[in-house]
Amino acid sequence: MAKKKVKEKEVVIKDNYNDYIIAIDSSMSDSGVSVYSLSKNEIVYVGHCNTGNVRALKKYRGYNINAVKLSIQRDFFEDLKRRFPPRLVIFEKSFAKFKKETEAINQMNGVLYSVFWNYTQIKYAPTSVKAEIAHGKAEKEQVRDILLLNLPELEGNKLFYDNDNASDAVAVLMTHLLKTGIYKKVDWNKGELKIPLPKKRIAITKINNTIY
Repeated sequence: MAKKKVKEKEVVIKDNYNDYIIAIDSSMSDSGVSVYSLSKNEIVYVGHCNTGNVRALKKYRGYNINAVKLSIQRDFFEDLKRRFPPRLVIFEKSFAKFKKETEAINQMNGVLYSVFWNYTQIKYAPTSVKAEIAHGKAEKEQVRDILLLNLPELEGNKLFYDNDNASDAVAVLMTHLLKTGIYKKVDWNKGELKIPLPKKRIAITKINNTIY
């Protein structure tokens, strides 16, 4: 009796339905993040996860503080991943001068890499970010001003003005968009600002994501 030929199931791998690009400036105490929607062609989220006050909280006394911070940030980014399923994740390459700082950065990055282990991950050096947004020796305020010149929708965003990690995450995001042509370089203005931009202190949306 002839054996029936078993038809192998076709495994259909769908192109990532995920619509978002997540950019992260990681820090043990305060990681910044920005999210871009490919379908809307706009930044849809700017936020951060602040764990700076963990040491002062009674409920964490006696615990390894860095372990607590890593746990909080892991939960934050797991939630972010559910809210904004990414097509890819962008990181700014971290560096530190001292041994303890280097160890903390490596621990934080290890957590983030594991959270997004099954997504494409791309890293950009700070010098590359500065060069793409403004110029290689640009200060943080110069980079922020150039971002505002090109992205007026961020004007009035309190977190963007007040939190360096959040604004750095936007810079990392725009670096990738410019390098890949999603945002046309011909449309990006690196020129000096003739009129200083007003630093408004009114938040457009609730974007402060401090979690304890």
